[in-house]
Amino acid sequence: MQKWCLQTSWSAETAVCRTYLIMGVNHPKKKTRRVVFSCRARFKGTSLNCQLLQGPDLTNSLLCVLTRFRQESVALMTDDQAIFHQVRVSEKHVDFLRCLWGASGPQ
Repeated sequence: MQKWCLQTSWSAETAVCRTYLIMGVNHPKKKTRRVVFSCRARFKGTSLNCQLLQGPDLTNSLLCVLTRFRQESVALMTDDQAIFHQVRVSEKHVDFLRCLWGASGPQ
């Protein structure tokens, strides 16, 4: 399976939404590039970030994780980077997940 599975063509006539900025950020001590989605660009005084509601903080504290780890006899580990953004989307909603890349594509 390809690491980047993006459709490279679209029709402006059928587009029903705006695109958001997607860019790669380099860390001076790491070789890989981190993908960042920026939704703070403003149009007519508002941005996607302004319109979204902030949900509860679902991040587990380190103390809770360590406490639960000691309670059970089995520990599991997952590769979250490999499963991130691998979701099936119906054809009518594809436009809402559009992103723009430069001419050279994702690198």
